[in-house]
Amino acid sequence: MENNRINLYRGKTKNTGKWVYGYLYQIELPNGLATMILTGDKCGVELFDDERRDYDLGFKMDVDMFIVDKETVGQFVCLDCKDNYMFEGDIVRTRVTNNRFKKNPRYENLVVSYVEKRGQWENGRIGLFYPSRMEVIGNVFDTPELLK
Repeated sequence: MENNRINLYRGKTKNTGKWVYGYLYQIELPNGLATMILTGDKCGVELFDDERRDYDLGFKMDVDMFIVDKETVGQFVCLDCKDNYMFEGDIVRTRVTNNRFKKNPRYENLVVSYVEKRGQWENGRIGLFYPSRMEVIGNVFDTPELLK
């Protein structure tokens, strides 16, 4: 997937619940505000034919549009220790680094989120965001049980 990673988002489609990846877009439709992910050849992301919808925007776009559940939208953050894409809302397994745990490291599952107040990405521990020590193991939408 070749993308401008800073602007890459993902979201689950309202129609079938499949994940789509691309650019975030909101538009006012007759029935209210719609949150969409725009994909296509220019985005370099996989398309799902059963998800395609044609919307009359008054102009032609060289992208496909998918209405997504706004609650599932997450921005690309970085790559994890195995070069997997990490998004906001992902659950990561991370090694707790502390002198006490050097011989027997301890692992925790934490959620990746953006804290607006501090203007930084976090994983549930203030100031401890080390992607090279994190592995994406799921997300809060599909595998919330990983947080228990």
